[in-house]
Amino acid sequence: MKQNLLLAAAAILLGGILLLPGLHSAVQAEPAITPSPFYTVHAYLPMVNSLGKGPAGNPTVTATAVQTATATNTAVPGATVTPTATATSVPPTATPTTTPTKTATPTSTATATPVSGWAIAERPYRVPVTIDMNGAARSDKPAELAMNFTDLFSSAGESGTLDPNSIRVVEFDKQNSVLNDNVPFQFDPDPAYNARSNASGTMVILLEGGSSGRTSRTYHIYFDKVRGTPAEPASVAPHVTLTDGVDDEGWDSYQINTDGATYFYHKAGGGFSSLIDGKGNDWINYNKAAGAAGDFRGIPNLVHPENGGYFHPGRDNVTSSVISQGPLKLTFRSTSVDGAWQTQWEIFPNYARMTVLKAGGKYWFLYEGTPGGELELDSDYYVVSDGTSGLLSSSWQADLSAPEWAYFSDPNAVRSLFLVHHEDDSLLDSYYPMDEAMTVFGFGRNGAARYLTAVPSQFTLGFANGTSSRTVEGALYSAYAPLGISVGPVEEKS
Repeated sequence: MKQNLLLAAAAILLGGILLLPGLHSAVQAEPAITPSPFYTVHAYLPMVNSLGKGPAGNPTVTATAVQTATATNTAVPGATVTPTATATSVPPTATPTTTPTKTATPTSTATATPVSGWAIAERPYRVPVTIDMNGAARSDKPAELAMNFTDLFSSAGESGTLDPNSIRVVEFDKQNSVLNDNVPFQFDPDPAYNARSNASGTMVILLEGGSSGRTSRTYHIYFDKVRGTPAEPASVAPHVTLTDGVDDEGWDSYQINTDGATYFYHKAGGGFSSLIDGKGNDWINYNKAAGAAGDFRGIPNLVHPENGGYFHPGRDNVTSSVISQGPLKLTFRSTSVDGAWQTQWEIFPNYARMTVLKAGGKYWFLYEGTPGGELELDSDYYVVSDGTSGLLSSSWQADLSAPEWAYFSDPNAVRSLFLVHHEDDSLLDSYYPMDEAMTVFGFGRNGAARYLTAVPSQFTLGFANGTSSRTVEGALYSAYAPLGISVGPVEEKS
């Protein structure tokens, strides 16, 4: 079935062609508030949030934290590259850390401050959100922040049951004029969500188009209580879709279609068997052939088959379940049968992020596959975070410099696959070609030795629609570098 879908996958246009900071048109921050009698402001200052929720192990970035990510316009080897070729790459000066998101208890005030510019008359509450690019240019970037609407009601001196259908997101410019009154978003309720007593969850907001790394963008989240008949839900075009129960090489699988790729994930193995780019090239190409020709391939292949083979396609030792899904993000988890191992994948329109939640021992994170559909040793090449590059006919072992990343490029396909380990370490990483049939790249691997032990630990991968360092590093930093997100006081329409 997967092969029948390759032609269809070729029609998918890859998003996320990134430019360096300063090359996008600037999106300005919200201006000073202009007095108006139409609604009031209540203090809700503690909610300074990050990319996501603590339980998922996502990085936390407050409005005062600064992440600098500079993608350099470095010459990148083409078909004539030699294994000893090097390039200069300047990594960001800060690396995202994996810490739980802290949600403080809001405070309320009896003092009402008039403000202006109410965009949706039918929604009596809103909260402003400022999103800073933190030095990395972005393209169609999903921003994630923890929200508790019950606390927002409380800070406005109100109580009630959230109507989740009422949620809308509006973008404003620096003149406080509406730029977009129908911003794509989704709201993922937390496991303990209760619409009346604990309306908490994660907002995912799509920052449409390009944003310079030096800018911030301002959004207002509008919402309301249940008032008789629920509101009509927002209409958001799907950027991520899931098809369950797909047969792939004889295994029950998820098929995930996104703006940038098509994924096949073996539910009983807990690993990706295929990662298909917009031209229909399968960069993993798992199949039943022996060894490097098929069965060894996959992502993330955390544990060698001789030691359990966890999170590897073609295996039968985990169970997988969908946690949440919407038009911008799909989340699912895989847990080993003995409960000792657990991973979580979050699939976005142009990249995917994995968090190791439990580890029953040492592990690695591997890319074992076929760049551009076939390993071409004399033209495919790698680039790593210190700028070193070489043909895929060569091998290396080193502790990658922070931030730890590598990408693999196929100049014939004009595509690249990037992989990022969010947490820096002093452990060896490595690459070698196996039997001239597949890559063996690993974070925390040297030979047969596995070195990674930390939980939670995060990894991001995705395609770049090109092979130049500007394009690939731009896509890489756009995908993984933390945003600066701050939430202002809740505002109530008078």
